[in-house]
Amino acid sequence: MENKFLDAIRQLVKELEMLKKDIDSIKEATVRIDKDLLEYREEISKVKQHEP
Repeated sequence: MENKFLDAIRQLVKELEMLKKDIDSIKEATVRIDKDLLEYREEISKVKQHEP
C-alpha cells in the first residue's frame, strides 16, 4: 500500500515537472510575441507619421 502511494506521488511529481516545462515554454513564447508586437506597433507608428 505504501509503495503504491509513493509511486503515485512520484508520478504526480513527474507530471508537475512536465507541466512546469510547458508553462515555461508558453512564457518564453509570450515574451517573444510581445516583443514582436511592440516592434510592429513601432513600425506602424513610423509609417503613420509619414502619411500625408
